[in-house]
Amino acid sequence: MKRPHPFTLSCRVLKILAAATFALPALSAETDGPKSSYMVIAKKSTMADPAWHEVVMELLAKHQGSITTYETSVTEALPSLKKEFPRYTCFVTPPSEATRTFEIKPNRGEATFKPIDANGSQRGERPIIAFLPKRLKDIEIMAGADLNPVITDDFILIPNPLTCDPKLAYKVIFKAIEL
Repeated sequence: MKRPHPFTLSCRVLKILAAATFALPALSAETDGPKSSYMVIAKKSTMADPAWHEVVMELLAKHQGSITTYETSVTEALPSLKKEFPRYTCFVTPPSEATRTFEIKPNRGEATFKPIDANGSQRGERPIIAFLPKRLKDIEIMAGADLNPVITDDFILIPNPLTCDPKLAYKVIFKAIEL
C-alpha cells in the first residue's frame, strides 16, 4: 500500500481545521453573539442606593457596556448573560452582601472522610484545610457552622466529620473583608 506524502496529510489536516473554525459560530446557536463586550450585573436593591448606582453608571460609561439586574439570586442574570455573551462581566455588590463559599465534595461517597491508609504517616481523621487566596478580616459565618469551621485571615480549617452522607452539602458560607 502506498503511503501519502506527509505534505498531503498536513494539507488535509489544515482543511479540516479551517472547516471546523468556520463551523464553530454556527454550533453556538444558544447565544445571539456579543452585543457588548462588557456587562455589569447588580442587584436591584444595590441599584436603588444612589452611591452604588453612580458606581454602576460610571462603569457603563467607561466601558460602553450593558447592565442586567436581579431581584434575589444572581442566577436570575444567566439568561441575559447567555443572550449577550459579553467578553467581560462585572458583578457589583456592596462588601456587606458579598459572601464566600467553601465546599467539600464527597467524591468517594460514604468513604470520603475515612482514612485511605491507616498506617504510617497517613493516620486519618486529619482536618480539611485550604489556604485562602487573600488575607481577610471581620469574618462572619453565614451557613455551615455545624461543621465547626475555623476561619482565620489566610486559611479555613474544618475538623474531619468522620462520617459522610453523600446526599448532604458540606458547605461553609461566610462574609469577610479583604485586607
